[in-house]
Amino acid sequence: MKVKYKVSPIWLSMAGLWVAITIFLYFKYMPNTEPEYFAPRFFSLVIMPLAVAIYYFLMPKISYLTLDDEKISIHRNAVIIRTNIKRDDLDCCRVERNDLEFYTKKGKSHAIHLDWTNRDEAIELITKLQSFTQVYDGGTNRQVNLNDITPLK
Repeated sequence: MKVKYKVSPIWLSMAGLWVAITIFLYFKYMPNTEPEYFAPRFFSLVIMPLAVAIYYFLMPKISYLTLDDEKISIHRNAVIIRTNIKRDDLDCCRVERNDLEFYTKKGKSHAIHLDWTNRDEAIELITKLQSFTQVYDGGTNRQVNLNDITPLK
């Protein structure tokens, strides 16, 4: 099962912001660049910010979380791309506010933001998690009720 980032104005506005930053940097620092410094400056002032803009623009196409028979893979960012949790190492999950937190048997925790996902995909994910582990509501030991989760309303 794959849960993608939902289409959000946040991603588009961040992409637009990085395009604006790229344009500003280009016109501010590139016109008077000496030839020997052109390539490194162009890379750092144009190519890298445009890469960040493209990253944000493509966010809804990225799988935020992938759940298969052996592991749970969570997308982190462009640098640390994924965190993997073996299903055998998963102790329990908790829904805290807008986050779904995964706790391992080694005491580590990893969280995803439920409000960054589509409602139906989040419900399907929690339902699948309940089939092989305990999913608790907040700091309680009470099973989660899908109707009570704020981002899913």
